[in-house]
Amino acid sequence: MKNNKFNINKKTAFILLIIPLVFISQYYLFKFGVINPQIKGIEISAIKGKYIKDIDKYVVKLNKEVIFSTGDYVKFPSYGKDPVVEFKSLDKDNIVKIEDNSNNIKNTVKITGIKKGIASIAVVKNNRILKKFNILVVDPKVIELNTEISGSLRYVGDKATIKNYVEVDFDRFNEKYDVAYKSSNQNVLKVEGSKIYAVGVGKATITANLGSKKESFDYNIVARIKDIIVDKNINLKVGEQKSIHVLVKTSPENLKTPKPKFTFSENKLPVQRNIRLDDDGTIIGLREGVEEVLISCGSGQNKIEKHISITVK
Repeated sequence: MKNNKFNINKKTAFILLIIPLVFISQYYLFKFGVINPQIKGIEISAIKGKYIKDIDKYVVKLNKEVIFSTGDYVKFPSYGKDPVVEFKSLDKDNIVKIEDNSNNIKNTVKITGIKKGIASIAVVKNNRILKKFNILVVDPKVIELNTEISGSLRYVGDKATIKNYVEVDFDRFNEKYDVAYKSSNQNVLKVEGSKIYAVGVGKATITANLGSKKESFDYNIVARIKDIIVDKNINLKVGEQKSIHVLVKTSPENLKTPKPKFTFSENKLPVQRNIRLDDDGTIIGLREGVEEVLISCGSGQNKIEKHISITVK
């Protein structure tokens, strides 16, 4: 009877000793990751990058990176070491590239779309799928580019504003598309942002480019004619040759101008003319008398005319 009681006490003492050891051992096994804790409450979310969140998928742009997170999930027991949780693609088409980003942000990966299509992504722990979600990779294409240039570009000193309207085949990202503007001659037309400045005389083409779409606008910039300076009365003798010297003033000054034109002011028969008038302004006295000559430069509203008198003695 005494031996039985002693044995019972011995077993009880052993159990009382082993229970704390079991709890302590379990604590350290979880603490150092020998045993993985249970995970609950994983909530996949995109936390950085350009994306669209649909009900059943995330939409990302081709070749653009998006950071995904597992969120602050619950682990049991709470003192267990964080288990290794991985993101894996369940597709064989290599539509996305997955890179660990935990060194920057805990429990995150960097996912880049490298092909158009839809990829199924799984959050995995010890080859067991905890959560799945889909990523749709798209490559928006420009299907129409309409460029408007408002403002007159005719004379040096003029300026205009560029506006564009872009239509893409996938416009849900609601982003602004940067159209590239270029001048074929910066000495004639200069582009600064959305403004065009006429800075010199000559021809230039403004080109708008976005993706495969292109629009071109041709311009011929001229100097604004301010005045024509010329002697109003010129005298010469019969047989004498002179040149009509013309100075065309511009605004701004000293710009290249069209060549002045020289014509007779009155209609006469050739035998009635007192002078011979060449296209370059050279005159020769033919017979005594007076001729009226019209000198002009420019065209349209940018045209200046002057009448002078040629007397042959």
